[in-house]
Amino acid sequence: MSEPSIVHAHHFCSHLNEEMRQCIIYDSDKPGARLIGIEYIISRRLYEDLPQEERRFWHSHQYEVSSGQLAALDVPLAAANLDASKLVDTYGKTFHTWQVDLGHELPYGPPQLMMSFTADGQLDPALQQQRDDMHGISSEEA
Repeated sequence: MSEPSIVHAHHFCSHLNEEMRQCIIYDSDKPGARLIGIEYIISRRLYEDLPQEERRFWHSHQYEVSSGQLAALDVPLAAANLDASKLVDTYGKTFHTWQVDLGHELPYGPPQLMMSFTADGQLDPALQQQRDDMHGISSEEA
């Protein structure tokens, strides 16, 4: 079995209004980063108004925020905490268009619906530590 890999997902978002954001996702925050996907983020109220069939394509951000997996890099702590307090009660619908973790040199195949970790035990702690070390952050302090 091959080693699991982390898809670094750096989100750059615009706020359409208080209840919806739209994000482009890159595999890095450095020059030369590859555009790998998009995410729509909506409020709980909008999510609860969705038809049941549609809801299966959305994931909660509650665990990402509360576990420290979500990190606002290079953002002052007060601003990052304020944003996290707004994101904790939202839902995302994410499509990756380029599976960089598979080593593809180009964005092959159809877009892939992606989900997020939503509970303890889904993410190998060593992989989260690798991310923390790479960016000089601490998930435990988030």
